[in-house]
Amino acid sequence: MNLTPAPLRMIREGRKTIELRLYDEKRKQISIGDIITFVNTEDKDDELTARVTDLYVFDTFEELYDNLPLLECGYTEDDIASASPADMELYYPKDRQKLYGVVGIKLALDVKEIKKGQSGAEVYDINGAQIFKHVMRESIGNDKFDTYTKEALLYRSLCPKTFLPEIQDIEISGDEITLVMKKYRDLERDNISSGLIQKIAAILADIHSMEVPEFLSSSGTTPDIMSDEEIKTCLDGWNSVLGEHPGAFDDSPLREISEKINEIISRHDSEDKVLSHGDFHWDNLLADETGEIKVCDWQGVNVDGESADISFFFSRLEADGFSIDRELFLKHYSEETERKTGAVVEAKEIEWHIKASNIITTFRFWHYYLHGNPVERVREIYGKIIEDYSQISRSI
Repeated sequence: MNLTPAPLRMIREGRKTIELRLYDEKRKQISIGDIITFVNTEDKDDELTARVTDLYVFDTFEELYDNLPLLECGYTEDDIASASPADMELYYPKDRQKLYGVVGIKLALDVKEIKKGQSGAEVYDINGAQIFKHVMRESIGNDKFDTYTKEALLYRSLCPKTFLPEIQDIEISGDEITLVMKKYRDLERDNISSGLIQKIAAILADIHSMEVPEFLSSSGTTPDIMSDEEIKTCLDGWNSVLGEHPGAFDDSPLREISEKINEIISRHDSEDKVLSHGDFHWDNLLADETGEIKVCDWQGVNVDGESADISFFFSRLEADGFSIDRELFLKHYSEETERKTGAVVEAKEIEWHIKASNIITTFRFWHYYLHGNPVERVREIYGKIIEDYSQISRSI
């Protein structure tokens, strides 16, 4: 919106919190939670961003002046005594007021855009107290928009579960999503205590014990069995990678894995399916003022085996240079799951599925990325798949 310098300055200084406008077709497009950028009519480089927190609609400015605090509408103690609805007739004649009505747009300041991640959403920090997320289908494409739709539906279905952030406003349409949530602090990981491990394990057990919402398909799927041609392609790819380092690797375990890979896939697919976050890592964990953990960014929510979230959590921490006591985490997770659902979850069974998942992913895909890598990097990845296979092969 264009705005002359004086009222723009008053908004910036917090002395004007309600912008008065004709409620014409353009203004009828404004909704609570929208972000408005005001542009100085005398300096196009001077912009101010604010969020709409309320809309006050009236038939005329005379009615508006009788109901709204005029000191928030641009008047000061010096001119409040002479404030009159006639002041607005300089901009909007009475016939246009009668035709469209008028509106007071309540604004919140200190809006800072957060450029975090590459998901395509517009994310703003509002006054250091709220996070505003805005997603348009036309801006990010159908596939990404659908993931945000899942996130919004998840919040609508499960809030106010204790592991979810406080959602203060949410609007979902076929082409646009807006979401306002309470702002929390990032979870520190410089000193990961056993108590914190226990908390995170309990949160994940809580998520996995939830009933799957109706909007997520919980119907069974068939295992993603590999064809003989796919297996040969992967085996050839891996042999090519290992062949770049003559004499450095024994390829016999790789041949055995290729013979057993579909048995591993079938056994891994038998894992019980639960509500899965789909992107469970440290950066998506927040803490409130009491230290309680909240889990955000649910675009990847799906139905999957419980080991999927756990495995991803471990691997992301390791990739970032951090490690935790996996045995302790799985012990707490198993205890919490049994306490919440009555189901007995064996830690060693979860570990089996974590290792199986790594074998499947590494065998199918990693050979594409390892060509030209130094022997140390190849040994790191290849050594892990061989180690994992040696530990689970007896129970296939």
